[in-house]
Formats: sequence, C-alpha cells, structure tokens
Amino acid sequence: MGAIKDAVDLITQLKTSVSDRKILAALVPIEQHVLEAQKENFALQQETSDLQRSRSDEVDTLKAETLELKRQLSELQAKQNAQPDAEFNPKLGVYVESSTGFHYCPSCRHDGKWSPMQTRQHGWQCSCGKFFENPENPSPEILRQQAKPNW
Repeated sequence: MGAIKDAVDLITQLKTSVSDRKILAALVPIEQHVLEAQKENFALQQETSDLQRSRSDEVDTLKAETLELKRQLSELQAKQNAQPDAEFNPKLGVYVESSTGFHYCPSCRHDGKWSPMQTRQHGWQCSCGKFFENPENPSPEILRQQAKPNW
C-alpha cells in the first residue's frame, strides 16, 4: 500500500504546484487510476483478512475434531486392551468369555492382546493365524484320522 499512498501524495503535490492546465488535465486520469488501484488494494486486503479469519476458524475446528478423534481412539484402544473376564477352557485350548461367548487365543493373550477370534465351521481362527479345532464339531479330516486304525 506504500507505493499507492506515495503516488496519491505525489499527484496531490503536483496538483498544488503545477499551474499549467494541460498538465493538470493529464493528472486527473492518473489520479483516478491510482484511487481505483487504492480501492482495489483495500478490497483485496479485506478479502485476505476475511480468508485468514475463515482459515483460522477452520484450523481451530479441525484441531478440535482431531482432539475428539484422538480421545475416541484412545477410548477404543483402552477397551480393546482391557482384559475380558475370560477363563481358560482346557478342553477347547482357548480362553472363553462367559458373558459374550467370545473365544480368545492363548498365545495372543500371553502377548497382552485380547482380540476375539472369528468363529469358523469347525473351530476358531485368530488374527495371528492360529486355528483352534472345536472338539465338539471336528472337521471331516480330523474324523477320518480318528477312524483310521493304529496298526
């Protein structure tokens, strides 16, 4: 804005010191252009200020949302890491939570992980890759092995 103010001041100074009408007439359109540039510059400064305020508000909103998401994530992680009330079932070879019926991998449990295993047709599959057969519903392969004579 300094250059525009300097131009306005210079034109004002020239208008007061010049007595030639042709020079004064030539200064009028220059003065109008400089004043128009000054108005445009002010409008751009105002728009920039509004955008900065808007951006600042958006950043504050995003920060608040991020904090809330971090809090929710922390709660979910705490729930996931909370040890369920599960007891080891030696017949199945896994931990079973009586209130939900979820089955938990004994290997993962010793690593401090409590993630319910997925129930499959003939047992339970852990996210670590281990599979635990359900002795009450053995797979056909297990039944064939049990039916073979041991000679």
